[in-house]
Amino acid sequence: MWRNKGLILPACLLSLNIRSVHADNHIPPPLCGSSKIPLANDPLRRTCLRQCLVEGDQIRPTFDEWAEFCRETSDSQDWDQDCGEYFCCLFGCSVYGGDRSMCRQAQGRARWDLLQEAKAAVLNSGITREQRCTYEKCHAYCARSALDTCKETQFKQKCVASNLQLYGCDINCGGASRMQSMSLAVLVSLFIAMTHYCG
Repeated sequence: MWRNKGLILPACLLSLNIRSVHADNHIPPPLCGSSKIPLANDPLRRTCLRQCLVEGDQIRPTFDEWAEFCRETSDSQDWDQDCGEYFCCLFGCSVYGGDRSMCRQAQGRARWDLLQEAKAAVLNSGITREQRCTYEKCHAYCARSALDTCKETQFKQKCVASNLQLYGCDINCGGASRMQSMSLAVLVSLFIAMTHYCG
């Protein structure tokens, strides 16, 4: 921890100012760093991976970093609730078996094995473009329905950057309509507050 003018900041946040973009592929290093210590034994990295920080027009950590955090910690008794909602939603899609109860009922190592097998199935080199599109549509649906705005925006960032439309996938990366309606609700609330206090 670092203290300055009454602020207490985790070490993973301090590194934001010194991180640079790799010149060859323009991808910054992981926000929360890398470690040989398992996440189960690293509360600082677990906390860092659960957050959302806005850096310019990007939200970090990336959705992939968060998803890997979910998979790596899926054998813990106190598995992150957002992880559970999102990953168990995936198993409700037909491409993952169409049965959320598989994920909801699995505990400990059985849940970890289930998520690793699902990841391997998606990364299988024999998967067609159509199948990959179906998988990604399931991920987009679950990001919209199971996650909060921050994680949903992380997913949208990843989805848009993957350019799935280039090979004919008609995926809706999501988020825009919900965020627009939230913005309208915030504006209406501000207007009501202003008329109450200023009127």
